[in-house]
Amino acid sequence: MAYPSMTRGHRLTGLSYLGFKTMNGNRFKTLLQLSPTMKVRVEVFGRSKSESEFVVSPEETVQDLMRRLNIAPDAVVVFRNGEPVPVDEGLSEGDVLTFIEAASGG
Repeated sequence: MAYPSMTRGHRLTGLSYLGFKTMNGNRFKTLLQLSPTMKVRVEVFGRSKSESEFVVSPEETVQDLMRRLNIAPDAVVVFRNGEPVPVDEGLSEGDVLTFIEAASGG
């Protein structure tokens, strides 16, 4: 029995899938994720500046994203679309999150 070869997934209307190609060339798709996803942009200002785009689920919060980025909640001030936001706040499609590292010292 021949196994189908896997091809890179694509995004269709917020759903992720993998495409498979069988030995005779037939193609079919298998859905991997049924929940929609959203894109948010993240800017981090501190010793250096970085900017990235992330795909998140509608259930994720600012704090969940901070865990993915390995950012401690007490080390930054968080803004969403230019407004201060608590870390337990949910995310929306197109949000721009800005993390500004707190400076301290003597």
